[in-house]
Amino acid sequence: MVRWHWGLFACLTIGCNSTPDASLSEPESDPAPAQTTTPTVELGQLGKTDPIAFLERCRDKTAREIKATRGTLLMRERVMGKVSPQQRVHFSFRDQPYCIRMDWKEGVNLARKTCYVAGENDGHMLVQPAGWRSLAGIVRIKPDSEDALSSSRVPITEFGMQKSIESTLRVWKEARERDDLQVVFGGPKTIPQFGDRPVWELKRTASKTADKEGIVQATYYVDTQTCLQVGTHLVGKGDELIGSYYFRDLEINPTFEKGTFTREGLKK
Repeated sequence: MVRWHWGLFACLTIGCNSTPDASLSEPESDPAPAQTTTPTVELGQLGKTDPIAFLERCRDKTAREIKATRGTLLMRERVMGKVSPQQRVHFSFRDQPYCIRMDWKEGVNLARKTCYVAGENDGHMLVQPAGWRSLAGIVRIKPDSEDALSSSRVPITEFGMQKSIESTLRVWKEARERDDLQVVFGGPKTIPQFGDRPVWELKRTASKTADKEGIVQATYYVDTQTCLQVGTHLVGKGDELIGSYYFRDLEINPTFEKGTFTREGLKK
């Protein structure tokens, strides 16, 4: 995101005991030009001319200002050839140390709750299984294990809107090097997944070649107020859904209750 430079002030000292010469008149300064565009409008204009620079500025702003989030994730994924039903997940996320907790409210599959904290539990995530598996209580699973990835496209260690925008930038820069990047920038607009929150839409049109997951087209949504990448919609050939992710009802830098990211907290 843009590092807004509201002004640069320089203070020059002539001497600690010097007194101003009353005979010298101060030079007249030209009035500051009126600001004709807001930061939001300026950023939107950048998105139309240089989408990668736009995402870089959004990334920089969110990395600097947003250290934790809480909200709802609406998600559908194609995993092992099958598209999951709509999932609604309440999440709590903190950047340092990296902590993520997810509580499924709809579309429960193998897990009802999961939690991962970097540097704890020997690198495992804690899982409260769903259905008859819940008899085992809280279990530990490696985030990148076959069991964990049997119900998710990406491991829990890759969760987060900041990681999403970094991933998008990486893919776009690689595509630009191959001369295979075409992005249509639109907005601000509102779509049902985000309620009344306005978003910018960045639609990457069909790629010349599909990636390893078969993705040929993708649409991304960036919140105009926070600059977080709050939405991603990925499709393959024939408009086949690969994955859709929409973050909404966001709380920025919330205070979490004690125990939120612990085994005991997961039991509540």
